[in-house]
Amino acid sequence: MRFLLTIVVICSIYHALGQQSRISTSKNSVVIGDPIEIKLSIILPSQSKLQISDKWDTLPVVFKNKSGKRILADDKFEISSVTKKSNPTKDSIEWVVLAKAILWDSGMFVFPSISYSVNSNLFQTDSLIFNCELEAKIEGKDLYEIRESFIDLAAAEKQAEEESNKLFYIIVLVFVFVVFLIIYLFIRKVRKRNQALNQTEMSLSERALLAVNELEKLELWKLERHKDHFVELSFILRSYFSSLFQLNLLEKTSEETLLLLKQINLSIEQINSIEIILKHADMVKFAKAILEENYILDLDNQARNCIKNTEEK
Repeated sequence: MRFLLTIVVICSIYHALGQQSRISTSKNSVVIGDPIEIKLSIILPSQSKLQISDKWDTLPVVFKNKSGKRILADDKFEISSVTKKSNPTKDSIEWVVLAKAILWDSGMFVFPSISYSVNSNLFQTDSLIFNCELEAKIEGKDLYEIRESFIDLAAAEKQAEEESNKLFYIIVLVFVFVVFLIIYLFIRKVRKRNQALNQTEMSLSERALLAVNELEKLELWKLERHKDHFVELSFILRSYFSSLFQLNLLEKTSEETLLLLKQINLSIEQINSIEIILKHADMVKFAKAILEENYILDLDNQARNCIKNTEEK
């Protein structure tokens, strides 16, 4: 029996000597809201097996207030993060557990010892004590704020309202633009339809007279384009007579055109008027003659009369 007890004692001493642990803190005295760091360092032989929990946020931290009453700290002692890492060497390995905490009340805090096992042998660290105080009083300063950044609720609401108003105005502008675009397209469509109806309702002679009037408005002779004016005038007359008498006069010469029109039994006066216009058109087109403005306008009037006089034929 003594032999067994001796073996147990020797094994316990071996395990105790085979591991070293140390728990420390960055500072023991803090003010409310200051972050602190808790470090646990455990050095073990290389082949040792360590088991330790990193759920330190559930540890029963004890809080002692100014009246001396001890209670569980709960949310007065906040563990924000816990990390665990290892630093192996040739014969040993160092396990390091780092925890970051913040204290939210003035008084004394007791951080309990941490339990861990090495090769199924249970060990515990020392406990830690923290003193938390209010921030030191400064002359002329009445309020003492915890070192945190807060959002100005009024400013945030004002900014949100401004952004909402901007979005509303943008939506209104887009809506108005779309409405005006639809109205514009509708009016344009109606105008095109009305123009098409007007064109279909106009008689052949009315369309020919309108073409002569539009040509005269261009005043091409003032731009030294006498030829262009008479080429277009001749085209209007030939197109009109071709449609009216079911002839193909667009590719005919002036002589051929007059010969075909004489077969329609037009009056001599009508034939003479048409001949004057076509001859002058040929003279300008081929002989490059330049006519005075009054004479050009007189020929345009003769073209109108030719159209009106043949309207009933």
